[in-house]
Amino acid sequence: MFNLELKIPTYKEWKDQLEKLKKEQPEQAERYYEQVQKFWQDFFEDSFNIKK
Repeated sequence: MFNLELKIPTYKEWKDQLEKLKKEQPEQAERYYEQVQKFWQDFFEDSFNIKK
């Protein structure tokens, strides 16, 4: 009834895809990298209640 299969890449697979993106579309890769950095910054601030 439900498809609960979740496919999460390994770190190596993710990094390989990011390197490929950097070569093919550097501007898009830069935006993606900024979003990833913002995600982790927000995650740690929220998790550890870090105030700026």
